[in-house]
Amino acid sequence: FIDGRSDFYGQTFLETYAEVADAKPGWNAVLTTYRVDMVLIPRDHALVSTLQTSGEWNRVYTDAVATVFERKRGGHA
Repeated sequence: FIDGRSDFYGQTFLETYAEVADAKPGWNAVLTTYRVDMVLIPRDHALVSTLQTSGEWNRVYTDAVATVFERKRGGHA
């Protein structure tokens, strides 16, 4: 979906990513649109708690640095 090359994606896409990263309304629709099934995110990121409570994502791995979530099967519309 996105990586550290922020200059590569353009302003519009970065704004869309920010909606997801900040767990703003519609964040899950963005992930669905881009067919994101796995999320690797820093463990202390705000999106972690949102994914944990969404009901559509399972935490499959966590360590001192990062957490990985997988979309539950059948999660795409």
